[in-house]
Parts: sequence; C-alpha cells; structure tokens
Amino acid sequence: MRRLESLDVLRGFALCGILFANAPGMLHLKRLQPDGSIDPVATALDYIVTDRFFPLFSLLFGISFALLWRSVRTRTAAPRRALAQRLLMLLIFGILHHLLQPGEALLPYAVFGLIFLLPATALPERWAPLVTAVIGVAALLGALVVENKMLLVPGLFLLGFAVGSTTLPQRLDAEPRYALWSLPALIPLTALGLWVQDRHPQAALAVGLVMAATYACLILAARSTRLRGALRAVFAPLGRTALTNYIAASVILVGSRRIAEALSTTPGLPRPGAWAQTILLCVLILVVQCAASSLWLNHFDQGPLEKLWRAVTYWRVPVKIAATSNNRRESRSWQCVAATSRAGRMLWDGFGCDTYRSRWLDPLMVAVIAMVISVIGAGVPSFWYDEASTISATDRSLPDLVRMLVNFDAVHGLYYLGMHEWFALFPRTEAWARLPSSIAIGLAAAGVVVLTKLLSSRTAALSAGLLFAILPRATWAGVEARSYALTAAAAVWLTVVLLVAARHRLASIWVLYAVLLYLSVLLNIYLVLMVTVHLVVLSAMRQPRRVLAAWAASTATAAVGLIPSTQFIISQARQVDWIAPLSRHTVVQVLILQYFDHALGFATIAAIVLIAAILRRRRRPQQSVNSTPASIRGLSPIAVMSLAWIAIPTGILLTYSVAAQPIYTERYLCFTAPAAAVGLGIAIQTVTSSRTTVAVLVAVFALAATPNYIHQRGSYAKAQDYRQVADLIRTHAAPGDCLLLDETADLQPGSPSYITAAYPTAFVGLTDVAFQASAAAAAQLSRVDDAPPEQLTVQISRCRVLWTITARDLTLPANDRGAALPPGPAFGRTGAYRVPHAIGFRLVQRWQFTKSQVIRSIR
Repeated sequence: MRRLESLDVLRGFALCGILFANAPGMLHLKRLQPDGSIDPVATALDYIVTDRFFPLFSLLFGISFALLWRSVRTRTAAPRRALAQRLLMLLIFGILHHLLQPGEALLPYAVFGLIFLLPATALPERWAPLVTAVIGVAALLGALVVENKMLLVPGLFLLGFAVGSTTLPQRLDAEPRYALWSLPALIPLTALGLWVQDRHPQAALAVGLVMAATYACLILAARSTRLRGALRAVFAPLGRTALTNYIAASVILVGSRRIAEALSTTPGLPRPGAWAQTILLCVLILVVQCAASSLWLNHFDQGPLEKLWRAVTYWRVPVKIAATSNNRRESRSWQCVAATSRAGRMLWDGFGCDTYRSRWLDPLMVAVIAMVISVIGAGVPSFWYDEASTISATDRSLPDLVRMLVNFDAVHGLYYLGMHEWFALFPRTEAWARLPSSIAIGLAAAGVVVLTKLLSSRTAALSAGLLFAILPRATWAGVEARSYALTAAAAVWLTVVLLVAARHRLASIWVLYAVLLYLSVLLNIYLVLMVTVHLVVLSAMRQPRRVLAAWAASTATAAVGLIPSTQFIISQARQVDWIAPLSRHTVVQVLILQYFDHALGFATIAAIVLIAAILRRRRRPQQSVNSTPASIRGLSPIAVMSLAWIAIPTGILLTYSVAAQPIYTERYLCFTAPAAAVGLGIAIQTVTSSRTTVAVLVAVFALAATPNYIHQRGSYAKAQDYRQVADLIRTHAAPGDCLLLDETADLQPGSPSYITAAYPTAFVGLTDVAFQASAAAAAQLSRVDDAPPEQLTVQISRCRVLWTITARDLTLPANDRGAALPPGPAFGRTGAYRVPHAIGFRLVQRWQFTKSQVIRSIR
C-alpha cells in the first residue's frame, strides 16, 4: 500500500506542535516571572499549542494503525501477531523514553493500542467503522466530562481506526480541497472556543479538539493550493521519521536542560526570557531535523528507529501464500499450521486459529500488559497513611525493624523485610516504592491465564487475564506500596501449584505447595483462608482419596511451621481496632468496592454479563464451559473454584466481624480478586462463543474501567496530601526554621507525624521542637511521646519562624496571607496555637490541602 502524502504532512505538522507543547515542561520552565506575572509566551502557547496537537497525533495513530492492518492482512499469515509485535516494540521505546521524559506519549500509546486497537481488528470489516466510531465518540465525551486528557487517547485511537477503515484518507489525499468545506464551520467554532477558554479554562480540552480539527483542515486545504510543494518539503520528511525525531528532540531538550542547570548560578529560579529562548530552540531543532530527515530519506526509505520498528513488526511472521481456486482450502490449512508454529505464538492469534495452545507466551504477554497498566502513573499519587507505614518501617536498620515487628505490625513482617532490601537498591520515591506491587500484578495476571487454561479454554484464559489486568481492584493494588498485590499473586500461583500437583501427583510438587502455602501465610495471614478454598476445589474436581491425603499432609506441614508466627500475629490483634463494625455500608463494600473500587460502570457491566451467563446456562444446562465432567450441581469446577474463592474468605471475615472483632475491610480481600477475573472470563465465554464478541466485551470493560483508573492515578487519588505538604515545606521553609506538629489533629487517618515518616527528607534542616524519640527508637511505625506544646515554651521561644502542621479547617480560605491571620475555631483551641501565640507568634500565611493545613508564624 502506497504512502499517503497527506498523512505524512499532517504527522510532521503535529510533531512540530507537540515539540512546542512539551519543551517548557522538559526544560522545567516557570510560568511565573520574577515580578509574579505569567510569561506572555506561556499564555500564547496555552491558546495556540497546548492540547491542540496531541489529539491530532493520536487520531493519526489510529488511522495509520487501520491502514497498516489492511496491509498486513494481505502480506502475512499472522497479521495480529505482526501488529502485537509492533505495539510491544513501541512499548519498549516508551519505557526507555519514559526514563528520559516522564509523561511522554509512546508508553500510553502502546498500552492503549494493545487494549483497544488490537481487539478492534477482530471486528467484522463491515461493522468496524461504525462500532469503533460509536465507542470512540463515547470515550471522547467521557474524557470531556471528567476533564482528563489521557482518556482522550482511546477515543481518538478508535475514531482514527474508524476513519482508516474507510476510503476517506485516500479521497482526502487525492482531493484535499474537500477539507475546505468544513472550514466555514470550524473557524467560527475555534474563535468561540478561544473566547470560552479565556473565561472558563476548564474548557481547554474541548477547545483543543476543535482547534486540532481546524489545524488539520487548514493544512489539507493548503495542499490544494500552491503551498503544496512547500508543505511536502517541510513537513513530509518530519512525518516519515516522526518516531526518530520525537525521541531525538527529547534527548536534545533534556541534554540542554542538564547543561543549563550545571552552568546556572541560581538553579530553580525563573530566568528572564527563558520562554522566548525556548521557542527559538524549538525552531532550531525543527530546522535541523527537517534538513537531516530530508538528507536521510534521499538514501533510505525510513528513519533509523522506524526501520528498526518495521523489522520487529515482521520478525518471524510467516508470509501469506495467496489462495487460488485450486489451493484455497490448502491455503487456509497452511495459515493455521503457521499460526501453530513458533511464528504464531502471540496473544491475539488465538482468536483466529484454535490449533495451538501457547504454554508460556500467553501468560507472559498478559503479564507485561498488566504490569505496564499498573506502573503507568504509579508515581503521581502522594503516599498515604498505610504507605507511610511501609516507608517508616523500612527506613531503619534491620535489627530495629525486627524489634519493631516484635512490638507491632508483625502481620506485614515478610513484606517489610523484602521492601527493606528493595530500598537498599532503589530510592524511596512513590514510583519505586510501588513498582514491586506493579510487578506482582503482572505475575498475578500471568497466573490467572495459566490457572484458567488448566480448567478451561484459551479464549477464557486470555479474557480472564486481561480482565484482571484492568480490574479496578487490581489497578488499585498495583499502585499501593503494601502487600495486597503480592497476596493476589501468591493466591493465584498457590492455586496453580495445587492443580498441577493434583494432576501429576508428584511428591515434589506437593512439597512445593507446602512451602508456598507457608510463605503466603507469612506474607499475609488472611491467605490461610485459601486452604478452605482449595478443599472445595479438590472436592469439585472429585479427586481421589490419595490426592486429598497428599493435600492434607502438605497443608498440615505448613500449618505446623506457621503456629509460632500465627500466635504471635494474633497477639497483636489490637492493631486492627480501627476497623469499624459492620453496617449498611458493608453491603456496598462487598458488592462494589471489594473488586470494582469506584468504577460503577464496570460493576454494572459485570453484573449484566454474570446474569446473562446464568440465564444462558439455565436454557442450555447440557452445555458446559468446561469439558471436565466433574461438577457440583451442574457447575464446572472452575466456576465452583471462582465462587468458593470469593464467597468463603468473604463469608469467614464477615462472620468473624459479627461474632468476635471487626476485621473486614475490602482491601484485605485483594487476594480474591483473581477469582473475580476468572469468573468474569468464564461468564463471557458462557454468553458467547464468538471470539470477536469476546474481544469487544473486554474492550467495553476496559472503557468502563478507564475513568476510575485515571482517578486512581491522580495527585489526590489516595485522599491524602502528604506529598503536597512536604513539597510546600521543602520549597518555602528555610534551614533553621522550627517545626511543630499538632498531634491532636486527625488527618483521617493518622496524624501529622505520618507526613514526616513518608517524606523525611523534606524536613531536614528544620528544628522539630516537639521531637523526643524516633519511630525506630520507639519500635513503632511513627514517632511517639512527642512533648505537648505546653512543655515546649523554652524551645518555641528560641524560634523566629514556626511552621505548624494541623488539620484542615473548612471555615477558612484555602490560601491566605496577612499580618495576623485568625487561627480558626478548631486550631485556636489547640496548644499548638495557644502556646506560640502567648510567646508572641503571629500567623502570617496559611495553606490548606485536602486534609492538612500548614501555617507559617513569625514573631
């Protein structure tokens, strides 16, 4: 298929705009000038560039993907494998580029391409444009409602795929004057949008879409004039080498910033004229890239990275043999044989040929997808109360950590020991602290694929694995620096080992089961509930007494080893006294929050699919999702396993909470999340046997999960503001200033001391007037026995500037400054205010966040 010049020109044009949009952030430019006003260049970029070219580039990606899909179908016998390899290579580019430029586009492009564009290829050619267009428009409307830029990407991808699936790109390339017809409507809309954005900045995303369409139509219309040659000369080379130029520009900009920082005598301060200099730098980069791209394309047909990308796309992909009237049947047979060979071992090829069952590549592919989905945005949310405990517990010597576990929080002992060694290698940042959880989600997703394939079909296994990757509880656990994701991985692989042991009946596998059970319960004592689940699974599979005896011996062996640690953990049961008794809200926790977090759309679709599966099974009870004859009341063993895995642990915790002590909270049952994904995967296969419909349903689930996924990765996703407070102190406090934590304040949960535990480096250089003993010295997770303000008169009197952290007061402004600010009704009653006030301190500045309040006082 020949290249479309119009797409190359548009891609090159969009690349230029993206450079101007990204450069200020990559160079760490300050919008405020030294006099406090916003730089006029920054304002101009807000209206002309920001959010204008990103939508155009995303739309072009979808169009190009559809055109490539049309091309690879005629050239290869495994077209989806070729596209999957292409997206995985883009994923590698994105991960490497992300290290250079956090927030870049390649990584989310690859992820959304795997989730949305690759399944879109399974749609019938006749219906693909309509279906993808409808879903794309819905996704765009959702993005505009929640005002989230990232949610625009899947919608624009699908709209682009819809456009590329028609003949519109070819027609516009041949007759660009057609674009003129839309300008009379788009230009007034653009003017109106700029006027609206000036008064309502939150409309920037919607205005960006309109202006992107206007820019595209203007460029296309200009191609019908004498400017066509100039546009082709300037933008087409950039468009044909877009990947190389995009990454090269990042290298240049980051390198320029590092050099400027090294030479600067006032790092971090606004530089006069920096924005104008950045514009000139971008122009210079584009001129050089345009010239270099033109020279390169005189000798090669693609850019260097594009050439590598193409090579990986078709690496070991079998060439398609054209079918004739004499060999059409043999051609189809050859294609299936090719798909079952080494060249056909890719995730989505299973939807096109049933003769091959990949043993390791399916779980590996799903694991990579799940891990990347979890790791994206992991560093954005602030640490919160639970994660501050992880940072505090691991920020001490190993003997001090053991001493703390003897006194408190032994239930997380194995996780703390592992994270202690992790932080010996990696920094204590949000992203690095949560990376083990993201990896664990990938391992759990792989386990879901393996487990489901042991008891059901490959289609059900892939569906269950992908559904787990996007399950709201799993994406939540993937950005939580706690053991919840690890418990999910442990539970699913423990179950895999159980099934393998029951099938092969080897003593060595039962020993492995006992060891894994022992380690799993050490990781989290709630995993002991998997023992009852496994008993039900073995009963559902009607295993002989020999297998049951081997299971009982392995379980008993692990139990004997767990007796000391279990008794020790039970003796610390007071640490869960904070859990509230069961109430009406518990129903919401069990039915929605436990697996779907706040994704009500995902929960609704899941309920519809489950009900449809039940009704369909009642109509045709003789048909089973699983070919295994053993069942309980007509349910296949995998269905029994999923139900037991969900119901038994949940029921036991609820019963114990009523009878003895409240211990139920939805996040403690994260280890049952794989069962929910398995159940949904089996339900989907029960509802439909069409692989196309299965792919569409998985994509619908992904769309429903996206808003909640984006919320989980917001700055305040965990309803805490620890990092915001720490950043403010780091930015505004000076060495020698004093710090006073109002420990009577409830930050829901925790006290201000947990902020210092989560971000200790932000408070280095300050004089903590109430500090008595560190958390490590006290063998606790947070510092204790701070002296009350009434006993700190001497220490406070030595201070000139006092920073106080207390709880937010909704009756006061979020930000305030003055000669003597009022303390507010809540803070005014505390010793943290009364004692400094009696000494002569005046409140001169106040910052309020979601839960915390920071006050600067002087005297």
